[in-house]
Amino acid sequence: MTERDKFMIIGGVSGAALGAALAWAYYRQQTTGLWTNKHESGQTLTVQAGALDFVRIGMAVFGVVKMLQGLAKPKK
Repeated sequence: MTERDKFMIIGGVSGAALGAALAWAYYRQQTTGLWTNKHESGQTLTVQAGALDFVRIGMAVFGVVKMLQGLAKPKK
């Protein structure tokens, strides 16, 4: 097994785990109203995070990983 194959497997498994965790968090938020609070005025406040917001978070995480990967590359 080459280095490339190892990194592809690690990336696939970590991506699947992150996707499953975000799907579980989204499902839990939708079914239990987990992120609901009362404001001092008595108004109910809820987090309006949708599926697209979770995708944006995932893309931001991948961007940070790519930047860190660039730091680890040797200079030519």
